[in-house]
Amino acid sequence: TFEKGHKTLIDAYARLADEFSEWDLKIFGDGKLRVKLEGQVEKLKLQERVQLSGTIPNVAEEFMRAQIFVVPSLYESFGLATAEALVSGLPVVGFADCPGTNELIKHDHNGILVSGSQRVVALADGMKDLMSSSKLRERFGGAGPDSMAGFSKEKICCKWEELLTEWAES
Repeated sequence: TFEKGHKTLIDAYARLADEFSEWDLKIFGDGKLRVKLEGQVEKLKLQERVQLSGTIPNVAEEFMRAQIFVVPSLYESFGLATAEALVSGLPVVGFADCPGTNELIKHDHNGILVSGSQRVVALADGMKDLMSSSKLRERFGGAGPDSMAGFSKEKICCKWEELLTEWAES
């Protein structure tokens, strides 16, 4: 869908594709904009480099193969895919003005938050920073799992229990 920002992601990747010939882009999921995105990839002559995979049963396997996770969304409620990527140890890049994303990505700790009026350029710059530095990817990726500790099943269940107990007592 439009708010997921895949057009911006493909345009940002296109700016980097020649410089980073060993990097490919994979986008997972299905939606009503798929045909437009396929046309965009074709127009940019990136059919061999950009893979629009449909919905997959186990995204964790893909996270294990990935080097970075890019969330080009305009907004997210919680950002489950971003949280899963961080737990998997992937460094993440996303927009500083994206609610949900900007609550999970801690800039210069577990990923990069980009900003600017030219969204494609800003996203490409953040992607380039991660693509060009294995040390940065390792540092941010290593911080990812701990940065999500507050969202563990145990912590969330305790918060629900506290809330329900408080509600029942009132």
